Parts: sequence; C-alpha cells; structure tokens
Amino acid sequence: KTAATADLVSAAAESMRNQKVLIVDTASGKCLAVKASVFWTEVLCGISMVFSLLTIWWYCPERHVDLQDVKELQKEDEE
Repeated sequence: KTAATADLVSAAAESMRNQKVLIVDTASGKCLAVKASVFWTEVLCGISMVFSLLTIWWYCPERHVDLQDVKELQKEDEE
C-alpha cells in the first residue's frame, strides 16, 4: 500500500512539474450510479431542510407580531 501511495505521489509531482493535468477516473459503472444517487440524495435533503425552515417560519405566531405594538410596550416599560 505504501509503494502504491508513493507511486501516486511521484506521478502527481511529475505531472505538476510538467504542467500536465492528472485526471483520475473516480467512478464508473455501479459505483458512479451510487455516487450520483448519494449526491442527489444530499441535494434533496438540503432542499427539504430549507422547506422545513420556511414551513416553521410560515406557521410561527411571531411572524404576525406588529412591531409598532412592541415599541409602544417597550416605551411603557421604560416609563
């Protein structure tokens, strides 16, 4: 395992010196399908989280508070 890592490091260093792009195919076939499904699952989770936050905001009672009333109550408390 160490020799393979050393070979990769030396290949990467050589390609950087020669200003060549070193592209490694990270997935193909079933592995590519799994990676794509994991990516899109994470995207859907993020979108669901945003909609969850918007739903909480939509139904929270604080959204309907009139700020003028709050300012008047603060002035009354100060006096």
